[in-house]
Amino acid sequence: MTILMKKTTLYLFVCMSFYACNNTSKTPTDSVPRVDTKTAPNDTVRTYIGLISHGSAGSFFRPCGRDSTRWAIVDSTGKMIDTYKKVYQYGYDNQSVMAFVEGSLLGKNTEGVTDNTLKISKIQKMEQKDWDGYCMGFEFVIFDDKPFWAVEISPKEQYVDFNDEANLRYHHFKYVKPIIEGEKQTYATVSFDGKETLKIVITKGDCKDESNPKPYPFSAQVVLNGKIYNGCAQW
Repeated sequence: MTILMKKTTLYLFVCMSFYACNNTSKTPTDSVPRVDTKTAPNDTVRTYIGLISHGSAGSFFRPCGRDSTRWAIVDSTGKMIDTYKKVYQYGYDNQSVMAFVEGSLLGKNTEGVTDNTLKISKIQKMEQKDWDGYCMGFEFVIFDDKPFWAVEISPKEQYVDFNDEANLRYHHFKYVKPIIEGEKQTYATVSFDGKETLKIVITKGDCKDESNPKPYPFSAQVVLNGKIYNGCAQW
């Protein structure tokens, strides 16, 4: 997706996005069976929409609308990992992607470390977590395009990502709750490996951007390892 498409999509659908991510009756969670599937097997093949992650710890699925639920994955297609790796040109271990798959539930896995096991029989598609379609919901998205960079703040997945597109790198940080002082919210955190620092100050007030006719509701200053970035922010 181009920078202009990213930002145009954000502008056009921001209200829809905020509502959808916080109202499960309007999100893809309607496609997830509304039954207690934490431990019970269910051999009915259904469409599941959620997040897939893969890395050194294995492959896992988190269904939309069930923030604390994590399922192990059995891939009967033989294509899941290759499809997953094609979503991001660059990324990090266990980075999650939006996934639309068909499958059935096998029950709690033998190691007992996940709530259930999803057997995937068909992959409809996998894609990056777009700002208006991420089912866990971002607390804020911050961005600029000279050159393009973006920050995604996700309390439900407990991370803050700085996407440095110019250098083909993600900087991956722990989520912390912001300190709120009047019109400002401040986040100060460190990377998961403890080697990097990130400070974000978000201030309520119009922030103009050349690609959109109307201003965004917040301005932001981001300090990544001592380097300052200025951009606009949106819920």
